Amino acid sequence: MRGLFAWMVSACVVLGASAGSASRELSAEQESGREIYNVQCGICHAGNTITAPTLHGLIGRRVASIPHQHSPVFREADFIWTEEILDAYIEDPQGMMPGNWMAHYGIADPAERRALIAFIKVLAAGE
Repeated sequence: MRGLFAWMVSACVVLGASAGSASRELSAEQESGREIYNVQCGICHAGNTITAPTLHGLIGRRVASIPHQHSPVFREADFIWTEEILDAYIEDPQGMMPGNWMAHYGIADPAERRALIAFIKVLAAGE
């Protein structure tokens, strides 16, 4: 268990450095979103890993369209990720996509979701 904790802390430090190295200044909302990403998302979504697909370029992308072992509910879905769809998913992942494999419980606070989406858009811009 101690090894897992050490790995998670190391991953968060690395992710914090990489996600925080945007080539332009982040707005206060995007910075808040970066912090949320680093704590709640980045550990699994850092690049296209075996754990979870990358969130870079998510907005405007067809669901389950990049090479990854997606859960069946995502493979069977047919939509394009928009800010509105992502907001609904982040709020209640199992409510929107029952049976998905993501272990996250969701983010109830609308301001936190907006901030996270603002940061994901920065990732989408490749910054």
